[in-house]
Amino acid sequence: MEQSRHEGGKLKAKIPNRAKTYGAILWLWLYCALPIYIDMKTRVGIAWSSSNPWFAMLSASIFLFPVFVWPKRIRIWTIIMFLLLWIPAGFRIAHYTMFGKVIDEGGWFALFDTHLTEAAGFVGGYASPLIVLGIIGFIAAFALTLRIRSIENLPHFKLFMQITFVVMLASLEKVARTEERYKPAVFEMKEMLKKYGSLSVSRNRSFPPFAGLKKSYSGKQTYVFVIGESDAREHHFLYGYPRQTNPRLAEIAGELSLYKNVATPFPTTLKALPYVLTFATYDNKEPITKKGSVVNMLNDAGFKTWWLDNNMDYGTGAKGVSIMAAEANVVKFHSDIQGNEGFGDMKLIPELKAALADPAESKAIFLHLDGQHWAYKNRYPATFEKFSDKSSARMEKMAQYDNATLYLDYALRSMIETLRKAGGVSALLYFPDHGEDAIDESSCFCHATAIARNNMFEIPFILWRNKEFLRTRPLSIDTARKFNTQDFPFAAASLAGITGLDGIETRSPFSASYAEPKVLYKKELW
Repeated sequence: MEQSRHEGGKLKAKIPNRAKTYGAILWLWLYCALPIYIDMKTRVGIAWSSSNPWFAMLSASIFLFPVFVWPKRIRIWTIIMFLLLWIPAGFRIAHYTMFGKVIDEGGWFALFDTHLTEAAGFVGGYASPLIVLGIIGFIAAFALTLRIRSIENLPHFKLFMQITFVVMLASLEKVARTEERYKPAVFEMKEMLKKYGSLSVSRNRSFPPFAGLKKSYSGKQTYVFVIGESDAREHHFLYGYPRQTNPRLAEIAGELSLYKNVATPFPTTLKALPYVLTFATYDNKEPITKKGSVVNMLNDAGFKTWWLDNNMDYGTGAKGVSIMAAEANVVKFHSDIQGNEGFGDMKLIPELKAALADPAESKAIFLHLDGQHWAYKNRYPATFEKFSDKSSARMEKMAQYDNATLYLDYALRSMIETLRKAGGVSALLYFPDHGEDAIDESSCFCHATAIARNNMFEIPFILWRNKEFLRTRPLSIDTARKFNTQDFPFAAASLAGITGLDGIETRSPFSASYAEPKVLYKKELW
């Protein structure tokens, strides 16, 4: 009787262990299936069966089978699955939650093309309670799975292994038939990373020089090209915005030419600036890697060039902006991958003064600003916190954006006044890389390519010329002209008085023979 009780006790001790093991198998299956299901539910254009939970459960067997092959390596497997399935699916669902759109090529590129401060600002600005709960859930799932050490003592282990193997074969056949409609996020992420890399082909090679270029004018001459960041034209008082965001530029409005119909080719820095700084167009992107940039052009025409940047230096292995910047005679960056940005675009003023003091007779100076990039409240000092709207969180974001625009106004006016004192012939041209959607309660306060709204493309384009320029350098000025900044090199050539550049007569907005584009910008390219 005691032995029976003893055996019964042993039996009772085994039952919870067996139940726990079966529960572990079920959880491991769910651990694979859940991110697959999340991934499929945040896509468009996939078959109805691909969004079925049972399809996700079947597909999970493909990733689960290694557990039966190496039952003592569950922790290693857990980490690998978290990297392969959970993290890519997490990016997908977070993007869908924030923007209501499936993450696209531009969204993946933005993910790859960031630094710690920018990423922290983005998360801090767009994180919602739902996203925070999701992150907690992801971490909890990972931690719970790490607690499972082995399933090799599972009763009927071989039977479960055989069943999983059969289901895996059926799943592979199913996935193969739906390949065009569904691929796991990790494979899409890999493809996007490869395409991102193709944008970063090293330009460290000798391009054929721009033959036949000549400077039309001699003597001291300086041209400053200021490239802003995330600047929407509709937030400038000079362009009709009700808030006074341009008090200092308004004081010299009579000296400015404000172009009203200018657009960027793309709504992200990574995609736009390689087109803006080279001779690439919507129809031909080969010049990005096969022809000299606007910097090369100015060098070949006899100008000494500077690139002064308030952004991080991505180096030759990342986005093409840094690579093209390196083609200038003098290059300085003021931010790094740790986000050590300092504060504000005014820090470029001493660098501008140093460039202006250089004895070179002909100068072309590029200033690349941090501008109004998110998080807006980090783009201006407290003394520029003029606007506030506590009626809602979104309206307060808009007020912060206007404060950042107010600070930009201060920086641009300071640059103009610094240039004015330099003497000789001088001009300053300002435009941003792209715009920003930050106009009302419905705005995303972003420049997400998945949304691609008009105000992400439509940008300010402001020209200032000193008196000596106006007296000696004729330009055809028509501020109503439509212009896409993918033709910026031709505008720069006209402004600097460079001749001998093919296409300058019809593609420079400062030319009397300028031909407006039939389509100002193309959102559908995204």
